[in-house]
Amino acid sequence: MANKISACMVIHNEHKTIKRCLESIKNVVDEIIIVHDGPCSDGSLDICAKYTKNIYVRPFIGIAEPHRVFSFEKACGDWILYIDADEVLSNDLKLNIRKLAEKPDVDLYAFLWPYYDGKIDLTTSIRHPYRVCMARKSKMFFIGIPRQPMRTYGSLKKCDYIIYHRPMYNNYNFGIFYYKWLPRNIIEAEYVWMRYEEIPIFGINNIGEFKKYVNSIRSKPLLKMPLVFFETFLWHIFKGMYKVGFKGFKMSLLMSLDVASVQYYIWRNKK
Repeated sequence: MANKISACMVIHNEHKTIKRCLESIKNVVDEIIIVHDGPCSDGSLDICAKYTKNIYVRPFIGIAEPHRVFSFEKACGDWILYIDADEVLSNDLKLNIRKLAEKPDVDLYAFLWPYYDGKIDLTTSIRHPYRVCMARKSKMFFIGIPRQPMRTYGSLKKCDYIIYHRPMYNNYNFGIFYYKWLPRNIIEAEYVWMRYEEIPIFGINNIGEFKKYVNSIRSKPLLKMPLVFFETFLWHIFKGMYKVGFKGFKMSLLMSLDVASVQYYIWRNKK
């Protein structure tokens, strides 16, 4: 069968949410690839084994993106669905994902990915944000540095089908920012400064352009720090986050601090 879909997941001790995700995708994809970041210390892999034999345990890194390259290389499908353990497909997306894969003029799809506060989806009504989640494997490329999305040499289409992000907690508070986001950003900055040949990549045709892009990430981080803060904050507000009220402003502030802190750590780790 043509247009097979491989779901690629990178997880780390996700026993509380992984079954919900796997139930969501089991009847709509042809293959599930699981990569565990470091040794598993809960029952995640036992749950995964009920859904797939394609399970790999790799050395612990603390971030998902470098492992994503490995998962893409293992995928046999024509399309790759990028999904995390705390995400589920909406019913509409389940029903239509095959039709999307059959379209010859689209190579990359972005789906709605509502912000969630641990209880409700906050941004479904304002159609924001979109997340790139599904790509034609033969046309996609990816750089294994945090915050790098799937990209394509072909065409991108935004769809209003939803992938729900449903962690077991409110992901947008200052405690999470300090204990989860900042440690992740430190690792991100370390990857930015790795030697070119050590950075995991997938589908890159032009190494010169790849190096140029990495150099642009490394360039002038202190100058970028206030710029990305205000750019991110204003972008979220004008996209409609003001309609969410105080929570919307708080989330916009946290995400702005997040991207600004990355620039600080890139500067601090500069070699």
